[in-house]
Amino acid sequence: MALLGHDRVARAKALEKCQLKETISRLPNKLDSSVSDEGDNWSVGQPQIFCLGRVLLKRNRIVVLG
Repeated sequence: MALLGHDRVARAKALEKCQLKETISRLPNKLDSSVSDEGDNWSVGQPQIFCLGRVLLKRNRIVVLG
């Protein structure tokens, strides 16, 4: 997972902002858990939320289109 290259505090904050901290903490492999190419092993929308977490860690700008 792309979150591993950052310090623990930054990862925890990003997971909290994305509301994934609890989900990740329940996984047997925690942040070492994989996401399949199609995201089939996660519920609908969670792979996109992981992407949002990476954006928050990198502090990139976010463009929201309606």
